[in-house]
Amino acid sequence: MQLPKDIPISSFKPLRVLKQGADSRVDLVQHLESGKQYVLKSYDREKVMQNGSRIGQVLNEANILKRIAGIP
Repeated sequence: MQLPKDIPISSFKPLRVLKQGADSRVDLVQHLESGKQYVLKSYDREKVMQNGSRIGQVLNEANILKRIAGIP
């Protein structure tokens, strides 16, 4: 099943926290409709914005993940 690009966070059920960082968290989630599991990384926007040097790193990471996933 191919997931659409924009999918609401409410379409996923959190299963467990895989890693917790200073300004981000990585969760194992399950898509409610398909049952397929994914890894979801989320950032604390306030903390990232307070540390201006992290903004570039976060955007760079997002671009790398998009290229890996084949998203233009």
